[in-house]
Amino acid sequence: MPVYVYRSERGRKCCRNGFETLQPMSASPLKACPACGAAVRRIPQPTLVNTRIKNGTMMDSKIRDFGFTKLTRDSDGRLRKQFGRDPAASAVPSHSRRK
Repeated sequence: MPVYVYRSERGRKCCRNGFETLQPMSASPLKACPACGAAVRRIPQPTLVNTRIKNGTMMDSKIRDFGFTKLTRDSDGRLRKQFGRDPAASAVPSHSRRK
């Protein structure tokens, strides 16, 4: 079951800061805070990406498959784009393999 985050603009501190609840996907969204009864709305949360982990880091093939851009830091401290198409990383030069 997914965890949903709810928040109220006018409720007490318990729901103004937001709270999480475990609900089936088929359940309708909550309309009121269970603690104080204030009107609440569901806050969209980013989805999690299930990836294969090898030696504590995400495998390059999975990063590439999901369309992410990977930046690496060279020995001189500069960031270099290893692969990816992220427009925000377009100013970073492509990684060149040293021979």
